[in-house]
Amino acid sequence: MSIAWATIVVLVFLLPGFFFIFSLFYHERRSQGAALSSPTIPIVLALSAALAIHGGYYLFIDAWLPNLLPFIKKIDINLVFLSVQSEIDGKMLGKLSSNFSSNRFSIFLYIILTSWLGYISGSFWYSRAKSGRWPTFSKHNWINEISGGDNKVVLVYVLTKIQDSEKVLMYRGAIHEYYAKSDGSLEYIVLTGAKRYYMKLEDDIPTTSETANWKTISTSVSKSDGQKVESRLVIEGSDISNILYEIIQSEGPEEIKVQELQQKLETLVESIKKI
Repeated sequence: MSIAWATIVVLVFLLPGFFFIFSLFYHERRSQGAALSSPTIPIVLALSAALAIHGGYYLFIDAWLPNLLPFIKKIDINLVFLSVQSEIDGKMLGKLSSNFSSNRFSIFLYIILTSWLGYISGSFWYSRAKSGRWPTFSKHNWINEISGGDNKVVLVYVLTKIQDSEKVLMYRGAIHEYYAKSDGSLEYIVLTGAKRYYMKLEDDIPTTSETANWKTISTSVSKSDGQKVESRLVIEGSDISNILYEIIQSEGPEEIKVQELQQKLETLVESIKKI
């Protein structure tokens, strides 16, 4: 019976760490191997998060929450350590059972609260890693850089492997979504506001076609009946030769529209042609 008690306590201890990892990779749209520099990091993060959350609750929250909400009982740390012992006599086992029965609401609330803290911590960790503030834990930092957000748009110039005579197909657009494999290469990339054009290999110095000849193939259109039609371009990673990306920051938190960046794009294209 003592083994069963110990198993339950260990599961409760690990639960915040599980929700931490669940939250981290729930928000993470890239592969785990590309997001973290080592496969052991999720285990270390889960155990560290569980220890930090339980310790933080006991040291800080447990000191004032029962005083604020009298129906919540304080944690009896002696009973916690007792429950994980390999040998418990019948008297102490009865005490544990009685304590669990009389404080089942507080125990249930504790499990819910610590699990929620684990989920919130995972979301916070993801936001920090995505912004590049914690690059130590990232295996491929450039993957974090091309993640868009409310205050930036990432523009990409995609050189494909599709070639017709001396012309190589290219695309330009803003990243809407992508997925990376564990080696850092792209599985696919989704562009919005995409345009199609060509790189000409006729001369010693490759040149791209005139911007006036670029063909718009994905855009957002508002119809007269109020409907909004959005189209996006999906490019398989196997069709990509290389990518040039540019990060454009916004001065405010409002959502950036690709159409509003058209002038900047054309200026950027002209500067690239001169390289």
